[in-house]
Amino acid sequence: MAGSGNPWYVLKDKNYTIILSLHEDLELNVIADSLNITNEQLIYEIDTLIKYSLITKKNNNYYPNIFISNNYEVEKVYKFSKSVGIKLSEVIIEDWDILKKSYKALSISNLYSFKELGFMLVGSRILDMGVLGALVLDQSLLLPPRNRPSPSRPDACYYFWLIEGKHEHLGKYGQNDTDLKWDNWHILNFGQNRIDRKLNSQRRVFQKKINEMQKSDTIDNPLMFAECLKVPYLSKMDSKYWLEVSNKISNDLLNVLKNNEQEIKDFYKTLRTGEYSNNSFSDFFCWFYHVVFAWTIDDLQEKGYIDFPTNRFSGIVLYREGDEGLLIK
Repeated sequence: MAGSGNPWYVLKDKNYTIILSLHEDLELNVIADSLNITNEQLIYEIDTLIKYSLITKKNNNYYPNIFISNNYEVEKVYKFSKSVGIKLSEVIIEDWDILKKSYKALSISNLYSFKELGFMLVGSRILDMGVLGALVLDQSLLLPPRNRPSPSRPDACYYFWLIEGKHEHLGKYGQNDTDLKWDNWHILNFGQNRIDRKLNSQRRVFQKKINEMQKSDTIDNPLMFAECLKVPYLSKMDSKYWLEVSNKISNDLLNVLKNNEQEIKDFYKTLRTGEYSNNSFSDFFCWFYHVVFAWTIDDLQEKGYIDFPTNRFSGIVLYREGDEGLLIK
């Protein structure tokens, strides 16, 4: 899920079974028998799911109102996403000299090589937040999240996908963004949540330390916060400058995605959800892009352009005004 809302109240095992069974186009009586309930009880559960915008009724038939993909299809998506991710990597590599030159204008270039900070400055700032923000503003491949009202959240708007597969099929990399107590200052924690199928415990320890330091009265400014955490620090001026650089490259990558729009949409139509749903493409694409940019980051590392940080995560303190990524309005 990405967005604001609370569908979890009705997503219990029985209702997951109902949603998945409708996705597989099973008859209602078959679903009821499998759950050992009456048809009337099944319709009651379906009506509840409709109230939460998770199922829709069309021509007297019921369909899931979210993107769903089983293990076989997820493997197809994972394989297809690699080809798109490599295309993005090729564009970044073409712009690499521009990126390196731009990086030298930052004060931290005297302390770290661009290869050391590429995981954060390219992976998080461009491939994750940058491109997602460009997609939100462009509204061609990624429409705004649909309003999915529920009794408790009539204002709910979110993307939603239900997939079967390995943890890496969700997308390997993600960002935690913690607001600091100084206006518009943030500490970012970007990286892998799992390594070799196990939770990335060191990343969790790092985030816990961030949360504890937030309560400290002895840290007087963002630079001191970064020094105590032993992470890079971007001044206000450098933060704004790298945002300009990131936006330019992010728009270049957006154009790559748009140039492949028809291929991506044609692929989506080969999936089961694409056969019956005319409004779940953005749910699919929101998930799909998270898998795509993971391939891009891995390709940049394999080709020697960036280094993976210790324990596959890194932090940075920077200045940013407003929201970014999927939160841009």
